[in-house]
Amino acid sequence: MIVAIDGPAGSGKGTIASMLAEYFGFKYVDSGLLYRKVAAASIWAPSVDLQDAIYSMDFSKDVLRSEEVGARASEIAGVPQIRSLVTELSRRCAQNIGPYAGVVMDGRDIGTVVFPGATCKIYLTASPEVRAKRRLAYINRHGSGTATYEEVYENILERDSRDSSREIAPLTISDDYVVIDTSNEIPKESFSRIKKIVENIL
Repeated sequence: MIVAIDGPAGSGKGTIASMLAEYFGFKYVDSGLLYRKVAAASIWAPSVDLQDAIYSMDFSKDVLRSEEVGARASEIAGVPQIRSLVTELSRRCAQNIGPYAGVVMDGRDIGTVVFPGATCKIYLTASPEVRAKRRLAYINRHGSGTATYEEVYENILERDSRDSSREIAPLTISDDYVVIDTSNEIPKESFSRIKKIVENIL
């Protein structure tokens, strides 16, 4: 079983995906992390091979989750060579699940490009204002840089525009998605709603 969770930055994809994976005993694959590794390498080690950046280079979580790396990841996600590589690696991760009962994968194009035949497709969204507040709270909580709300908000809008307008695998949804707005929910509430959706499919 493959559960695809797509949505814009700050919508709660990673949090909900990891909660679902833990609850159901599924493997969790964070496709965005693969792009962030390539993005970090492009900033600090631009001569490194793409696959080496993903498999060999070790960046701290704070570096990978920084605003600088996030913005760069959004930019390079539209490069055909990088998109193709990460898509293939994501598919391999889902095929090699070992003892897990299924896979939960989050990203921007999991249900539309990576696994269009996914068993369950969830699209998480939230207002830009809420997503900016969440992102700023993360930055302050983990000390992964300094930024104002205005800066984070503008970055969110820029990433939304870039992700939805790129020619290759843009952020979009198809008719078979369940759309959930998490603007007025805490993660536990969103998780409870999505858990029921997955349970109804199992």
